[in-house]
Amino acid sequence: MRAGIVLPRDQRQVPAMARWAEEQGFDHVACGEHLFFHGRTANTFVVLAAAAGATVRIRLLSALTILPVYPAVLAAKLAATLDQVSSGRSTSASVSVVSIRLSLSPSACPLVSAGLGLTRHWS
Repeated sequence: MRAGIVLPRDQRQVPAMARWAEEQGFDHVACGEHLFFHGRTANTFVVLAAAAGATVRIRLLSALTILPVYPAVLAAKLAATLDQVSSGRSTSASVSVVSIRLSLSPSACPLVSAGLGLTRHWS
């Protein structure tokens, strides 16, 4: 079984919390972003980069990245840069235990979809 923690909303605490999670043996740290609710949330890529810089082993999990906000090339560049600042530690490396995981799903929140001008084309 794998277990992880969600990083705090106060970004100043992210490096210390990520180090603590790694020291305690957690498998991953996670964060997500929101646009219109849940209070102040930071950019997922920036928060995970801060966690990557403070750790050497723990996995990095994007619990929620609102991809329609990003042009595709920018999202790819941010993910690739995050991979670089984590020293290229990804699931494809044979000795790596740090990886970048992006969770993709359509918005379940009508407010977010409407705010981004999105329409649902799936059932």
